[in-house]
Amino acid sequence: MTLQRIYTSNARAADVRNLERQVTTSPRARASSIYEITRDRAVWRVPVPGQSDRYMSASAGHVGDDHFQDHE
Repeated sequence: MTLQRIYTSNARAADVRNLERQVTTSPRARASSIYEITRDRAVWRVPVPGQSDRYMSASAGHVGDDHFQDHE
């Protein structure tokens, strides 16, 4: 039983080390930013790692409707 616990602990430690390596080598996501604001619409830029940025907008009267437009 004790050998099984040691084996399990070593396997978990190896998994944690592998995950730490993956996190440090993967690109970090950048925060979205406001691109344009008018009196009836807001557009913001959403960076996507490895792809072109996406633009999303919300129009006046639709805030809180969970409806956004995605522009590539």
